[in-house]
Amino acid sequence: MEYRVEQAFYPNALSDEVIPLCAALAAQRNGDARYALDLLSTAADLCEEEGRTTVVEEDVRRAERLAEVSLLRREVVRLSPHQKVLLESVYSKEEKQSPTEVYREFNNIMRLSGREQVSHKTLSELTAELELYGYVEVERKGARKGSWR
Repeated sequence: MEYRVEQAFYPNALSDEVIPLCAALAAQRNGDARYALDLLSTAADLCEEEGRTTVVEEDVRRAERLAEVSLLRREVVRLSPHQKVLLESVYSKEEKQSPTEVYREFNNIMRLSGREQVSHKTLSELTAELELYGYVEVERKGARKGSWR
């Protein structure tokens, strides 16, 4: 990474914490060096857009948030239509919802869009998949009780 920085940036274009931060964030993502370079490049673009000459930690943090949003968008596009409706059902309200509320909202969206409603079992399977991907979290409080977020 240091070699790339020497080739791409003027001296003192990066504050001291930028390279270690990019490297640490990449290390958290299985050590992907391309991710570190992408972060650095995006951070530099953000800095340049603001007319500044030195990339700082906040630029890297903003680049990280942009990268996460971009990754999430690419992943959501790959979800099935039912999974997308389930995400919409879960995130349509700010507060946690019971499974019954999510089920009701899900089938309401399906009905309004002219699609066939699903059973509790199908919704449970969809939920398990989204939970596995880390998109939803279900708090289990008993045999049939719980809440979503």
